[in-house]
Amino acid sequence: MGWKRLGLVFAPHRDLGWAKSHAQVPTPFIKDDSTIRVYYAARDSKNMSRISFVDLDSSDPRRILYVHREPILEPGRLGSFDDCGVMPSWVVVNKGRIYLYYVGWNVRNTVPYYNSVGLAISEDGGQTFKRFSDGPLWDRNYREPYFSATTCVLFDKGIWRCWYLSCTEYRVINGIAEP
Repeated sequence: MGWKRLGLVFAPHRDLGWAKSHAQVPTPFIKDDSTIRVYYAARDSKNMSRISFVDLDSSDPRRILYVHREPILEPGRLGSFDDCGVMPSWVVVNKGRIYLYYVGWNVRNTVPYYNSVGLAISEDGGQTFKRFSDGPLWDRNYREPYFSATTCVLFDKGIWRCWYLSCTEYRVINGIAEP
């Protein structure tokens, strides 16, 4: 099966204070036979990101069935790993609950941002989510000293498997620190 470019499918409704720009990191989830739920991050006027979703028709993904008008996950508590924003990364079902792995981020003084991996869990089919913890599932370490982020998590034959982005350095490009 090849890829087919569909063009712009969805943009946030700018009348929502929390969604002035971006429909960033689209993360699809097959809700049922007729619906693809796409979790995304939108940004407010202060550049903080929140997660919400849009439902698309699985037979024609250009057709929007429903736009959720509220965030399903807000930035974390002051000082936490995700206090500047949250962005979806991966969705997996585990024992009837939906696990939403996400990127939590902070702004920094020396580099533009710092990412870690978080988890939120839904017990109502993906309509609402609750953080697993105020801290990240994993963070930077001695082998990956700058950050860990975007995940792919699968439960395969009784084993949890995970792939994720790891930042091993920043480089200054055109005057901006980039991972």
